Amino acid sequence: MKRMSCSALCVLVGIFLVSCGSDTDSPDADTCKTACPRTVAAGCAEGPTTDEDCLSGCNELLAACPTEMAALLACSPGKEVSCDADGNPVPDGCETEYDALMACIGG
Repeated sequence: MKRMSCSALCVLVGIFLVSCGSDTDSPDADTCKTACPRTVAAGCAEGPTTDEDCLSGCNELLAACPTEMAALLACSPGKEVSCDADGNPVPDGCETEYDALMACIGG
């Protein structure tokens, strides 16, 4: 697995919360396109600052960790996004899925 820098990881994390416009196994799952506005709006210090950055990072996460990212996107529809202690955006109630994604990318 490829290790990513903190800033790349943060952008990717923010993006994963927002979805990437890809389909997942669940028809009710977020996509990067639907999740990114909430992720950006959370304003987390380590999150993406634009929808474009969010979408780019989300797509990278889907490519790097497709199973874990799909699980996070499936968890996140309709959920608020909060900043964790490290300043990363995390959908409320999706901490387990977020942790699995972080483990996958080496974070």
